[in-house]
Amino acid sequence: MLFAADPVFLLNVGGPSVVSVGGQVWDEDTDANPSPLQMISGTTTASTASPINLSDPSVSADTPEAIFQNQRAGVNDPAGSLNYDFAVNPGTYEVSLYLAEIDTPTPAVGDRTFDVAAEGQLQLTDYDIVEQVGGEAGVVETFEVAVSDGTLDLDFAVGNSNAVLNGIEVTQVSTLGVSSTLADLGEKEVGTIN
Repeated sequence: MLFAADPVFLLNVGGPSVVSVGGQVWDEDTDANPSPLQMISGTTTASTASPINLSDPSVSADTPEAIFQNQRAGVNDPAGSLNYDFAVNPGTYEVSLYLAEIDTPTPAVGDRTFDVAAEGQLQLTDYDIVEQVGGEAGVVETFEVAVSDGTLDLDFAVGNSNAVLNGIEVTQVSTLGVSSTLADLGEKEVGTIN
């Protein structure tokens, strides 16, 4: 039996607070009320009222469409485009990035590429949303990262254009080497103390 961990952070990047069908609250990150987790000034937000194609299998059925209808665009600076820092306990975390290209007209494949690093380790290289799913369509890219210093750093670097991001979900997988699911215990024998 698996017990799904609750997200530690849910951030509607570039948009207002949103509540999912399951009751999860996605925190606001707007120009008027930017998230304190966002570390680079000069970024901009955008939104669309157009429907977003959520058919990619990476997008769960309970994901609010509104997450993909808002975005924050990083600055076009080779030193760093967009950065978020999350205060967390040491451990392993699953990071899910919610991505959609909502610019109109939709850029061509190759017009916007960017890199994503977590804790200094490259996770996505020359990532192109349009190449993955097209315009006005959502995709979720998920990876695990170990954090030892108490801060989960997400860095977005310019490829041939500034990075864009629609949402971030951070879920703790383990802490201090102990898994958050009972399934990982398996059939292991446990000793006793006399």
